Amino acid sequence: MPGDRDRLSYDESQQYRSVVAQQGRVTVPADFNEAQEIFAEEQRKEALDIVGPSGTPDDGYKVGFPSPDPNFDLLIGAGTMYVGGMRVSLLQPVRYFAQPDWIDPPAPNAVPPNEYIYLYLQEQEISAVEDQSLKDRALGGPDSTQRTRLLQHIVRSSTQGKDCPEALQEQIQEWAAEGLGFNAATMRLTSFSSLKVGFDNTGTTPDPCDPTASGGYLGAENQLIRVRITDPQQFVWGFDNASFLYRVEVVDSQTVKLESPPVDAFHQPRAGQAVELLRAEGTLSDGEFMAYDVGRVDVLAEPYNADSETIRLPAPLTDDLIPPKGTPRLFLRVWEESKPIPPGTPVSLGSTGVNVTFESQGGFHAGDFWAFAVRPSSPVEVYPARYTAFAQSPDGPRRWACPLAVIAWNALGGTSGNTATGVILDDCRNFFDNLVELTARKSGSSCCTISLSPKDKTTLAQAIAQLAGNDRATICLSPGTYALTAPIILDAKNSGLTIEGCHEEVAIVPATGADDVFLHGMFILDHADDITLRGLSFHLPQAHATNLPLAMKAEELLTLGSFDVNRVLVGIGVRAFASNGLTVDHCQFGLQPPPPSDHDSFEAAIMLGGACDRLTIANNRFVHEGVSLERAANHFGVRFAIAMGPVSRVTPTITPATPAGGGVLTAVQGSVLPAVLPQAAITNNFFSGVSAAVFLYGDLGDVRLEDNNVRECASGFWLFSSRTLPFLDSLLQNQPELRTLSQAVKAEPVILIGGSWLRGYPWPGALNDADVTPVNLVTASIPPFQGSPGMVEKGFVLDSVLIIMEAQAFLAKPAAARLALVCAQNLLNGFSGSGAGEISQGALVAWGTFDDVTTTVVVSGNQIRSTGLQGGFPTASLIWLARVTVTGNLILNEGVVANKNSLILVPAASSGAGIPTIGVAITGNVFRGAPSLPARPLAAPLNVWDVLNTIVP
Repeated sequence: MPGDRDRLSYDESQQYRSVVAQQGRVTVPADFNEAQEIFAEEQRKEALDIVGPSGTPDDGYKVGFPSPDPNFDLLIGAGTMYVGGMRVSLLQPVRYFAQPDWIDPPAPNAVPPNEYIYLYLQEQEISAVEDQSLKDRALGGPDSTQRTRLLQHIVRSSTQGKDCPEALQEQIQEWAAEGLGFNAATMRLTSFSSLKVGFDNTGTTPDPCDPTASGGYLGAENQLIRVRITDPQQFVWGFDNASFLYRVEVVDSQTVKLESPPVDAFHQPRAGQAVELLRAEGTLSDGEFMAYDVGRVDVLAEPYNADSETIRLPAPLTDDLIPPKGTPRLFLRVWEESKPIPPGTPVSLGSTGVNVTFESQGGFHAGDFWAFAVRPSSPVEVYPARYTAFAQSPDGPRRWACPLAVIAWNALGGTSGNTATGVILDDCRNFFDNLVELTARKSGSSCCTISLSPKDKTTLAQAIAQLAGNDRATICLSPGTYALTAPIILDAKNSGLTIEGCHEEVAIVPATGADDVFLHGMFILDHADDITLRGLSFHLPQAHATNLPLAMKAEELLTLGSFDVNRVLVGIGVRAFASNGLTVDHCQFGLQPPPPSDHDSFEAAIMLGGACDRLTIANNRFVHEGVSLERAANHFGVRFAIAMGPVSRVTPTITPATPAGGGVLTAVQGSVLPAVLPQAAITNNFFSGVSAAVFLYGDLGDVRLEDNNVRECASGFWLFSSRTLPFLDSLLQNQPELRTLSQAVKAEPVILIGGSWLRGYPWPGALNDADVTPVNLVTASIPPFQGSPGMVEKGFVLDSVLIIMEAQAFLAKPAAARLALVCAQNLLNGFSGSGAGEISQGALVAWGTFDDVTTTVVVSGNQIRSTGLQGGFPTASLIWLARVTVTGNLILNEGVVANKNSLILVPAASSGAGIPTIGVAITGNVFRGAPSLPARPLAAPLNVWDVLNTIVP
């Protein structure tokens, strides 16, 4: 609340540096206040110059989601944020509905659309009436000084934007409608309003015989007059800077009692005087409450009753003004008058002789205030004098806004009512390193070996060539667009290289007309170890598969299923082959929109082959706008975010049989390089609009899938042992319970088309003969295709050929890794219902090896959902795994098909001498759709898992 000041003397345009006290002179409060403001403003401007408009050094104010919640709550992370040079912090995470500085934030819509989340700051004074600890008890309780505070509001606004720039532009329009402009360079919200001060008369002497007419300010006391807009059509004004604020108690619906009496009879509220009722806005750490700066204004019909210390209001109190339910505390502030705003027309302030004129370029904003001093000794002067020269912008309150994130919501059904999960579409925060980190870089502990910008003559490829053979080198890319004319190829001599983008977007795009040179990826890693890609934004190409070099035997293999490579467009971001220690961190992969209807598409943001150990893929975004899996009769579009599979090669002497009726392949010759992933961590990534978020087919070892978010995708995480697909038919002879699922897998387009292209897509480099397994079959049978002719049939034929090759290759070599999977804290909403022909199934699929009893799997704390539109696919499938724990998950099949399954779990075979006991634990889960689980080795009724879980219809 405004303090009882004598005047406001700080004027930025004077560019004063400090206040100098002189001996023997009177000290006035304005000098002290101006010294404080000069210092604070200089400090703010220095921070603005150093940090920039906004930034966090410690990941502060990160927007998150506490849990699936019916109220669409948010969780704002602890940390620090600089906004326009002002430093604010949260000591601990704060929920949206439990903000200390905003105890009653508005609730969102029932199912909100995309939302723009921003931090709103407003500078406000706190008085001893609000925080009574400011009173000096040693002096008997009078208040002395007041305090200023930056109030922090986490604001959410509906938006149609899908990223921060789009949402900000929408929000700027909303602020403009409220009378505020936004300065992106300072993050300030500035008012369109202005005010000029004048006088009703100027003092004239019309007749020499008459006394001089009085002019200017007519009051008898020095005053600081405060003028404030209460709504776009109304304003109030008051003496003493409108500093008289009271705590009040509600006596009845129209009567309030002041907790402390006015200081004297002159300051007792009078009939015709304006009072403002203020609710509590926020809480202080000592339990006291801060008042809103704007409230309900009433004009009193009756004066203050000194005997009862009460005020009779002209209208009843509304529910929101009645403590404790409406507000924990009610305040009342006293003004002189409330008057309408006639823009451009002077309005007299009572009988003071002073008038004010309001002007605006876009409406008036409630809360804007001006404070100017008048003196009887100089009645035609105003302090500051600029108020009479031209219209002035408001003195306050100062406001800032800092974008935090753009989010989207998924509303979920449930037996206990609707819940919702959120997803970050775009993180709007800026980050900066502190001086300790920057100094460490300069000293060489984490330096940029080469720094590039898009305007430099040196290209990224040239910089990489310069660093060949340097261990642990770093290339830092300044913000901008880097148009590649050829793939970035990294091999053994580039091992240890880091390519890092600055905090703003570093876009890696194909140069205009150069898409076709990126058939094997934009970044190609060939036996390049410990490569780190960080902070890059990849825009995938659309390369014509026709241009694959014939020497790679691509056309013979990919046309085996009658695919027309002339119509296939390929987009690959990062392709790694036999490269250990690859880290992809804080990158974005933008998959292409659907191609023309006369083209097919195959895309993989990250495509792995050979043996790739110590893989880390964290904090990335994989986004495709459009349907996630096209599978029309004569058209396909398969898009992987992260994919790995064997690399197969065949000679051109192969003769395909008739696809529909099955047949015999002759002279099958070639080789297979198994995919091996001994250790991988895929954490905190966002996937949207892809056919499969993660598709891994090979010898898998320690794989961690944690804190990922999958939404609007055809499928989620699919992991297959290399001993699964080639031997599926023979292994299922004695397991009829898996026959339906097996048939679904064998007819699945993600496998038949996407998986086949992944495995059959050629590698451009040489293959080490020691790594590959040769295949040499005189004849091989292809089973007849069961289904309607079309693209899936073509994929079935190619898949059958690859399986024939892989079966022989994998029988010849033992597995190079044993699966140890941890799948925890993921949101797998692996479905989309917006596009015709899309499917939704298999949010989690993990298949081990039939007789491998060393595999371990932990599935914990996930939300796993699918619609199960295709028969045979449960929401989650855990097949042929030895030791498994499934604990604390939501596994929900939201499909409408009959006999839908949420989870199917089939342990590996456990018979044989010396075979360890298979172990399974399934507890604390919520299933929608009946799960298919192994029996417990206990007597009834404890021989089933139902008693330890919840199953809903």
